[in-house]
Amino acid sequence: MAEGIDGFAKGSVNFIIGKLIDELKAFERFVRLVGGWRNIYVWILALGLILGTVAGAFKLITWREAVTAAIHLARVAWAVWAVRTHRAPR
Repeated sequence: MAEGIDGFAKGSVNFIIGKLIDELKAFERFVRLVGGWRNIYVWILALGLILGTVAGAFKLITWREAVTAAIHLARVAWAVWAVRTHRAPR
């Protein structure tokens, strides 16, 4: 669900502003750097398997994605508000 919300948020920025969310400011590039590691899920699951806590690893993955989506959603709301009030984040 968080992945879907994150995708909706990113698509909204692209549709309304005409840029990818990662192109707005340095903060978004940092969130992309940390939140955009898709292979980190494999490493977290592998570590969970080694440590015998696959369920805990899965919970960590879901929380990580939820936090990333929440950050993107808040940033999108601000960026859209800025565009609509003519204070675009360029």
